[in-house]
Amino acid sequence: RRKKRIYPCKPKIGVRASYPGQIWHLDMSVMRLQNGSRCYIQAIIDNKSRYVLAWKVSKDYGGVRTLALIKEALTKSKSIGVDVTPSVWVDGGSENLNSNVDLLVNNGKIQRVVAQVDIEQSNSMIESLFHRLKNRYLYYQSLRTYEDLVKHVDFYLKEANASIPFDML
Repeated sequence: RRKKRIYPCKPKIGVRASYPGQIWHLDMSVMRLQNGSRCYIQAIIDNKSRYVLAWKVSKDYGGVRTLALIKEALTKSKSIGVDVTPSVWVDGGSENLNSNVDLLVNNGKIQRVVAQVDIEQSNSMIESLFHRLKNRYLYYQSLRTYEDLVKHVDFYLKEANASIPFDML
């Protein structure tokens, strides 16, 4: 038996961007309505400011929807004065790795980084956003229809952008 207790390594500090627009996190989460149907929530969050640049609730998912969401985030970013080529961190899902999103990568509009494949880190910042959205808000709402979900997601993410105490873009 050892006489000294061996402690695990200290937690690593997560990925931190140096300036707004440098790193974006993109992911999708599934939400089941009361009638059993599935809806998909997709969002993009800025690493430095924690500002949710774009989000979309839909009844299906795919590369076309991801392409539209990234274009919306690029437009929003430029409208608030951040005009850089972001490094967009995604997971290995089919909605992120497809020919539609490849168009933006090939045109130099974004740099795509696949979390835990291209880099060692995970995409936990966007996962944390979805965790807060679901566990602190959506699970307490009566979500009977798609429109109910859209209304509640829109409310929460607008409030999160206005109320979270981080530097805004």
